Amino acid sequence: MIKHIGLSMALCVMIMGTGCAGTDTTPKNTVSDVTGGAVITIEDFSFSPKTITVGPGEVVTVVNKDIAGHSVTSDKGGVF
Repeated sequence: MIKHIGLSMALCVMIMGTGCAGTDTTPKNTVSDVTGGAVITIEDFSFSPKTITVGPGEVVTVVNKDIAGHSVTSDKGGVF
């Protein structure tokens, strides 16, 4: 019985240790050269600028400077 408790505790420690392993914080998608069109920057969980105006077919580039992934969606149907 004591042997089973020891094995269970060792297994729990191993599982908890893998949860603390480091992760790569480098953003997967980076933009090295942004030219033309509008640019939205996401940093500290905020968008900058707060609003933009673009014409039909104009390119909008989103640069994510956070370590978390983000998406950009419209809350108005048919507008984006």
